[in-house]
Amino acid sequence: MGKNAYDDISKIERIYNKYCDLIYWTAKKILHEEDLVEDAVQETILKLMRHPERIDECKVNETKNYIYRVSKSIGINIYNKQNKILEADRLDDMPEQRETSNEFNPEEYIISNESVNLIVQAIRDMDDKYSIPLRYQKFNKYSIEEIADIMGVSVRTVFYRINKAKKILAEKLKKREDNNR
Repeated sequence: MGKNAYDDISKIERIYNKYCDLIYWTAKKILHEEDLVEDAVQETILKLMRHPERIDECKVNETKNYIYRVSKSIGINIYNKQNKILEADRLDDMPEQRETSNEFNPEEYIISNESVNLIVQAIRDMDDKYSIPLRYQKFNKYSIEEIADIMGVSVRTVFYRINKAKKILAEKLKKREDNNR
């Protein structure tokens, strides 16, 4: 390790000590679960270590904004990965739920499973600015105010984006239904 590498490590230590609360609470607003928050903090520090040149300790506001954006982005990425796992688990659990019913109908199950897959795919295909607020509201049960706070936008914007996402979803499903006729 050359002198520069030691300087970078020292710099990251100073940044962490100064901004650890910002990183933690940014991740906590998005993720809520302590183990996921810890993962986000660690990933944020690792990313900062990979790009120490992007941090100028003399420019406090720019540094703070950069660290906030990095930690927010990582928190959202972890959140999205977690949702994909939850969606997959939910789909995997469907047959067991149906099979325990005395009224199991394979045709109904196939149609139902197909519908869930279509909805999930339609949400994934949407622009993130529409799909993320919809996911926060429907999968994580966040309020519109919480979503606005997490995304750094107004309540009105979140409300608009959720409604737009619902319209996009309805249009995609209607188009799919029309194509199957």
